Amino acid sequence: MIYYVGTYRTENIAERDARGSVAEDVKIAYVASAIKKLGQRVTTLSVLSSRKRGFHKRKVCVIDGLETQVFLESFDYPGRVLSKLGVIQRLIALFFYLAIHARRTDRVLVYNTQLFSIPIRLAKCLKGFQLILEVEEVFYLDDRNPVDVRRRVLEDALIAAADRYIFASDLLANRFSVGKDFAVVYGGYTIPPRIAQRRMDGNIHVVYAGGIDSLRRVDYAVKAFGLLPDGFRLHILGKGADQELESLKQEIEKVNCEAGYEKAEYVGCLYGQEYDAYLESCHIGLNMQSIGSSIEDVAYPSKISSYIGRGLTVVSGRLSSVVASPFAVGMQMYNASTPEEIAQAILTCKIQDYDTQTRLVFEAEKRFMAELERILNTGR
Repeated sequence: MIYYVGTYRTENIAERDARGSVAEDVKIAYVASAIKKLGQRVTTLSVLSSRKRGFHKRKVCVIDGLETQVFLESFDYPGRVLSKLGVIQRLIALFFYLAIHARRTDRVLVYNTQLFSIPIRLAKCLKGFQLILEVEEVFYLDDRNPVDVRRRVLEDALIAAADRYIFASDLLANRFSVGKDFAVVYGGYTIPPRIAQRRMDGNIHVVYAGGIDSLRRVDYAVKAFGLLPDGFRLHILGKGADQELESLKQEIEKVNCEAGYEKAEYVGCLYGQEYDAYLESCHIGLNMQSIGSSIEDVAYPSKISSYIGRGLTVVSGRLSSVVASPFAVGMQMYNASTPEEIAQAILTCKIQDYDTQTRLVFEAEKRFMAELERILNTGR
């Protein structure tokens, strides 16, 4: 049995209005599906806080013969003291679940989360299971969040306790694997069924899909479109804080007003087939993670593989984690996070066809599946 621990949300827990990350949901869903492709059983263990107040009982959903989803108990009430008690309760619930259910022959795959460090290490010490840590990023290296920096001891201890790893980039693997076996997966290698064709209206359609915040300067993309000639359109998907969105909308309005037509638009959030179809209808996908950020070496933008899996050509800053990826060869990169550099990269981007792009994802998945099978079977 493989237990897969994270803050994983599915439609089966929608009634809780659980907090979490869309990127983590997508990545866990992908890795769980890869485990099932190998014919192995996986039980996802979700440790979730919720916006809905109250005590939420454990919920178990059997998906099929290979997958079970377990949503652990959660105590959710507002207030500083009660919310901290809720965190402690959820971590205790995680420890006791593994202490009761996990066996020495099981493998426990954990999506790297600093607060999981103590219950996971205690359960491993007690039960002796094999620990595989999925490292998407190393949080204490992100100097934007001082709380994560202060928790470095917890994160280092969890990384050191792992027997094997799944890393989000080769740079992470080179830095943190310390001689242990690992697999590397750059985002999720999903190629959804094609349900839309690229727009053929004489314009190049460029899409950004992701978070809108200080790390991802989407406003620079909007300003870049103010520098581009007619024939380019920008579509922005995603969400952010109210202040960030309002500022972005003002920048869009300014560019459109100067152009005299709608050159850029904020679409909002799309999901499922609607999201897939929208991306497939565009030509270029933008990665707007800023060059020179503190997490450049240790966080790979998973949206890149999402774009390529839907046939888009990617324009990105020349981030070290991106340059080291298997997808770098087909990307157009800029050297500085400025509107001028971004505009020039879009203008000179050589757009690849759908089949060429999706083939890159197919080949990357073949490599990952071989690595995943090896690390899951080692030590059994």
